Amino acid sequence: MGQNGKKTILIIDDVKLFQLFLKYTLSSSEYELIFAERGKEGLDIIMKKDIDLLIVDVELPDISGLEVVEKVRALNRDMESVVQMKDLPVIVVTAYPTEKVRIQAERLGVSAFLTKPFEKETIRKIVRQVLEGSYKVSSKRKLILCVDLSLIHI
Repeated sequence: MGQNGKKTILIIDDVKLFQLFLKYTLSSSEYELIFAERGKEGLDIIMKKDIDLLIVDVELPDISGLEVVEKVRALNRDMESVVQMKDLPVIVVTAYPTEKVRIQAERLGVSAFLTKPFEKETIRKIVRQVLEGSYKVSSKRKLILCVDLSLIHI
């Protein structure tokens, strides 16, 4: 949380129109918004500021958004004493969703995976819930139980 009591949200996306959309959508007395256009720039900010939420696009000009998340998670493991990175919630956004990217994001422990475009109310609600710790990812996984009936003695 920033010095002014606001939650600090870092948004890494190189598309100015999307940055403006999020600025307009999330501007409030509750959030301080910081913008970066490149992954490495975003990583520098994470090292210097106390970030409460990271929103990152998959497609960035220098490194992918998923690489950013990987590096943040690695920093978290390597520097456990760094409080601001402990369990940093991440929302990954993309205009080009693939199952491979979604699975990779899921493995990195992201809080949400959103496909652009989305409604203002959708991102407001998810950001609020992620910051409160109440957002639950609905997984499409299925549990298949296989039972070997020959092992059951009746």
